[in-house]
Amino acid sequence: MNKKLLTLAVAAAMVAPLAVQAAGTGPTVYGVAHVAVESIDDDANTDTKSRVNSRQSTLGFKGSEDLGNGLSAIYKMEFQVDQDGSNDDTGYGLQDNASASRNSYVGLAHKDFGTIILGRHDNPIKMMTISRDQFNTTLGDWNEVAAASGVAGNMAGANRDNNVILYKSPNFNGFEAVGMVNPGESDAADGIDDDLASIGARYVNGPIYVGAGWEDRDSTNGALGADSQESWRIAASYDIAGFRVSGMYNETENVGMVKNVDADTWQLALSYKFGNTVVKGMYQDGEEDQAAGSDQEYDAFALGVDHNFSKRTRVYAVYTETSVDTTGMNADVDAFGAGIVHKF
Repeated sequence: MNKKLLTLAVAAAMVAPLAVQAAGTGPTVYGVAHVAVESIDDDANTDTKSRVNSRQSTLGFKGSEDLGNGLSAIYKMEFQVDQDGSNDDTGYGLQDNASASRNSYVGLAHKDFGTIILGRHDNPIKMMTISRDQFNTTLGDWNEVAAASGVAGNMAGANRDNNVILYKSPNFNGFEAVGMVNPGESDAADGIDDDLASIGARYVNGPIYVGAGWEDRDSTNGALGADSQESWRIAASYDIAGFRVSGMYNETENVGMVKNVDADTWQLALSYKFGNTVVKGMYQDGEEDQAAGSDQEYDAFALGVDHNFSKRTRVYAVYTETSVDTTGMNADVDAFGAGIVHKF
């Protein structure tokens, strides 16, 4: 009898973890492996630069627990992984970074009332618009092109922020909204909830996508000559017969908390999917008005092709050209890259 009880106890101990995972409390491991071979020809450098580049490769853990009555506990811990073994690719490119924390949080989600999380997360501008960047995480990435131009203000707006409280609404017939604040723990002046406030919304209905976001970042301790940086962005796309036409516009006032330094950027993109292949192109234009009168301007285009071996694995090639027309300086950057992306 005791042997039978012991056997049942061992069997129960082995089955219990499986039952817990089935209830949704076990973690899911996921990630993206993305590495490219790239060649950069920058007028500021005498030699063409070639590199193997890890492009926002990630590893994450996420899960949930059903608490009943439509309520769940949720969590995520996501990290950027340096797959090429180095992060010394200075100059053109933002994507080759050392291992770092990405979206990481804990929260509560209700099917009728929405989700609230605490931790580190993309801000609403990024959440609502990044999916319309058809060259995202490649050499033609919106921020990558702006970085090549040296016009820093054109990268303002879409960020990943620390110490956030974020609320996301349920989806109402294709419409959803999000709001986020930073409690101001780095603000030595008053320490109240005024360091960052951001809101965003999007509407998706079949081939139609419209998303927008706004944020206000307070100046640091009221420094002399500083003012709050305010950014807003809108993105939209329409799909028809294999084509996707998309556009984005971003405007920032008081770039870097400096009064009267404003920047704006716009982009138009077009892609066509046939079978497992997508061909695409984009044009991007930006400028920054300097307080001292030394304005910065640039324009860029990108051409690319993606081939999807499956829903998880694709290869791509992309070519970009950026022309910089800044007071006292004219410079061009040509870049070509070919990469492999695998999602798991």
